[in-house]
Amino acid sequence: MHTTLKKATEKQASNIVYLCDEHTGFDQLELSGQVVQMLESERNKGKKLLIAKQEGINFIVFPLEKKGENYKTIEYCRVQGNELLKILNADKAEEVLLISCTNNNQQLLAFAEGMALGNYQFLKYFTDADKRKNSLQHIKIWSDTISEGDLSELQDVINHTLWARSLVNEPASFLTAEQLSEELHQKGVELGFKVEVFNKMKIESLRMGGLLAVNR
Repeated sequence: MHTTLKKATEKQASNIVYLCDEHTGFDQLELSGQVVQMLESERNKGKKLLIAKQEGINFIVFPLEKKGENYKTIEYCRVQGNELLKILNADKAEEVLLISCTNNNQQLLAFAEGMALGNYQFLKYFTDADKRKNSLQHIKIWSDTISEGDLSELQDVINHTLWARSLVNEPASFLTAEQLSEELHQKGVELGFKVEVFNKMKIESLRMGGLLAVNR
């Protein structure tokens, strides 16, 4: 099952992550005085990733940096999302709420994308798949300016990227040319595009015999 993205309707979750920059103050986060004290204590220890726990909720302040050109910053955010994912899965977290303190939608979505892509596993052939499975299932986004359509588009990109990964991870004993054709045909039916599969005679008539030689 792929990690799901959804728009949050309230600032409540067992893990709340604030994506900040060097200008963000704790007073912007709308946290209790006790949580702020715990975060300040962590910062005074020289830590960059700040975590405070109160009443079963993890409050996480995650600093993001600018990396020159925008595309480098966006990729950096994806990588950082994957880094946070490791912490959440180690803690057996099932959900996370992401909040951007800088109102940077690009960075927020890239961070979520990095988490969802990093959470992918290919466990089809493991007998203990349930034990190996990552705990995180849902990523919630708090934003007034990110629409349901934005999240749906990103979810589609993630799902089909992971579909392609799974095809690559299949052993050659399963993913024969015929099976690959069938997988693509099924995807065409699902998404509404046409797939034409060439048989041996068609391939030879087009003088593309090299394809047949490669598949022997």
